[in-house]
Amino acid sequence: FSSFRKNLLGIYTPIILLFTVAMITLVALAPIAGYTGMVGT
Repeated sequence: FSSFRKNLLGIYTPIILLFTVAMITLVALAPIAGYTGMVGT
């Protein structure tokens, strides 16, 4: 069971890291993209 847990952690850790980076990027770019989007329309 411990090995299964370790494998699960190995699968989910990169996904969580990527998700966190994506969220940070979205939060960082959202004001810029939203502003330019509003101006564009």
